[in-house]
Amino acid sequence: MTKRTPLPRRLQRILQAIADRHIGAVEQAFLDSLDAAVGRVDTQRLLSALRSGDLTEAVEAIGVTNIETEMRRRVFAALHAASTEAARASAQGTGIGVDLRFDLVNREAVRWAKRRGAMLVREVTHSARNNIRGLVANGLRGVFTVRETAVAIRPLLQAAAKRTLGLTQKQYQWVENYRTELSGQMRATERVRAGEDITEVARELHKRPETVRKWIRQRLTPELVERRVEQYAARKLRERALTISRTETMDAQSAGQRIMWRAAESQGLMTFDIGVKQYYDTPAGRLIGPTAHPKCRCTEVVRRVGRFFRRFWVIAQDERTCKICRQIPKMNPLGVGLPDERMEAREQRLAA
Repeated sequence: MTKRTPLPRRLQRILQAIADRHIGAVEQAFLDSLDAAVGRVDTQRLLSALRSGDLTEAVEAIGVTNIETEMRRRVFAALHAASTEAARASAQGTGIGVDLRFDLVNREAVRWAKRRGAMLVREVTHSARNNIRGLVANGLRGVFTVRETAVAIRPLLQAAAKRTLGLTQKQYQWVENYRTELSGQMRATERVRAGEDITEVARELHKRPETVRKWIRQRLTPELVERRVEQYAARKLRERALTISRTETMDAQSAGQRIMWRAAESQGLMTFDIGVKQYYDTPAGRLIGPTAHPKCRCTEVVRRVGRFFRRFWVIAQDERTCKICRQIPKMNPLGVGLPDERMEAREQRLAA
């Protein structure tokens, strides 16, 4: 029977701790990029585009390219730091840190961070462009409901631009649905105050009269509706920032390990088994390595199997009930080999 070394659980915990340390940096990099891009929005040009329904003009006014520039500059540094720290920790955990040339590791980490940063930028800008279509379709009605004053228009247009740039398409639609819901409640209360029978209004809206009375007590105004919508959008933006940061830091530590393993193999310090598959089979399809889904906390480690090394997927404690992650070790009981850089780059391009 082939002899295997035990899974280094301590190394797994160290790698997760490294990812956790960089969550704040990646999250802040995303939010800072968003704030910097919003600060450069041409509000007068955006207002004109919304009035005329000009999609191309709205895209130019919001400046989707601004978020691309800011994210490439800020997020790259955070991802590079996480991947290089994980590479060093993995090298020490496997006992080859003294002999490994880290200049090679750092060079590959820079290339990976640029590739991954470019993919993340494409994901964000794709959502932004689709959100801008919805913004233009709604026109001014979808931006604000208060009076058009010089003081009110600029911050509201900037808030609308921030939503379009920062939220996913689904989150953006949730915000618009919430706006529609509150606006409907406000109109219902106005009808009751105007003298209509509350029972008839409730029946028309398929609600109970007690529900309409609750809306009346809230004293909804256009300004209050707008404020609640902005609070809801801010919560969703924080959720997305956290999702991006948790996912990207785990991706970075996994990539840092793979970069280190390739460098060690090229220097003759490790030899991977080329007779096994190079991808993990998962319920979600083939994967090079963690992560398997947004906010995935799983890691991978190497074990010596006979004369060669193989990679093994390690489930995080809080992923034990995940329908995807809990199946992966069972689907790959013998471990997998190490994909070369070209395969990994191709997989990332397909994922984009």
